[in-house]
Amino acid sequence: MRINLLEEKEAHKINWFEIGVTIAIILIFAVPVLHYFVNYIQLQNLESERNQWRQQVSNLQPQEDYYLELEEEIDDFYMPEKIEPAQYPVASALEEFGIITPDNLTFESIDYIEGELYITGYTNEVDSIIRLASNINTTDIFSLLSIEQFEGNSLINFNFDLNLKPEGD
Repeated sequence: MRINLLEEKEAHKINWFEIGVTIAIILIFAVPVLHYFVNYIQLQNLESERNQWRQQVSNLQPQEDYYLELEEEIDDFYMPEKIEPAQYPVASALEEFGIITPDNLTFESIDYIEGELYITGYTNEVDSIIRLASNINTTDIFSLLSIEQFEGNSLINFNFDLNLKPEGD
């Protein structure tokens, strides 16, 4: 029995040229399809991001409108060039109060209601409160109605109620 081995080898011979051409043809069609698919996904992501930005802009639009309104109000607002203290009925009393106030006093509030001045504040020294009360009694503008003082940790809180004397007295 004789076997021809050469013929069998030729029958199973791989044609690399045909495989290369086949792969090239597949790649020629597959690469553009893959590229299209990647671009499509990127486009969808960009459109989604654009919609999110538009939503944020529409949410901020009322705040921008309010800001522009305030900016217009600020542009329309003007301060007088000079404030004349004499235009106000308590101007001279406040000037006098500034002169008679000793150091080391801190005021939290000064309220003027119908001829009376209410002062709230604090200090470290009782002597400052006593000096202020003494100075109030010596002035022609104020009369002292009441003094309250409260001991705190290291601060002394006080309340003064003053009556403004009419300017004709």
